[in-house]
Amino acid sequence: MTAVSGSAARCKLFLACFPDAQAAAQLARLVDDLRTHVPHARWSSPQRRHMTLHFLAASEEPDSAAIERARQVASQWRSDPFSIVLDHLRTLGHPRRPALALTASTLPETVQSAWSVLHHDVLAAGFEGEAGRPFLAHMTLAHAEPGVVLPQVPAIGLQVHECRLVLSRAGQADYDLLGRWPLRR
Repeated sequence: MTAVSGSAARCKLFLACFPDAQAAAQLARLVDDLRTHVPHARWSSPQRRHMTLHFLAASEEPDSAAIERARQVASQWRSDPFSIVLDHLRTLGHPRRPALALTASTLPETVQSAWSVLHHDVLAAGFEGEAGRPFLAHMTLAHAEPGVVLPQVPAIGLQVHECRLVLSRAGQADYDLLGRWPLRR
């Protein structure tokens, strides 16, 4: 399978964490409140809300070799469970239709350390798509119009106890969950 640029890809492979029930309920309330502030946004469905731990690959079709390498990385990653607080809205990505993302204003050392180990393992497995990018803890909530005014938001804590391998396919409403692994030392 031939790798393609992220914008042309029909399939994207990444490692992510998903909110637990308490955080998911807080996110639902936040999105309901934000709909009045950002009325023309295209909102992500609740089941797609996640924090990407590491992007891995983009391709036209699912790449079974890349998926197997990603499973190896995820199953061998050693990290204690960690917590992160998402407490700030910002826009990311394309200026004509930016992502409205809930981000962490500070990144705890435990999270940065866990990500650094994962990043090393991802690069060692041959995934180079984000080799030079630092970790930006965020959860995309919507895609908005340019110049949207961003309100203050309440903090939402994520308790990260597992890593999931996810395949996103263009035009498909739900993600393909390819595996899940508990965090452990």
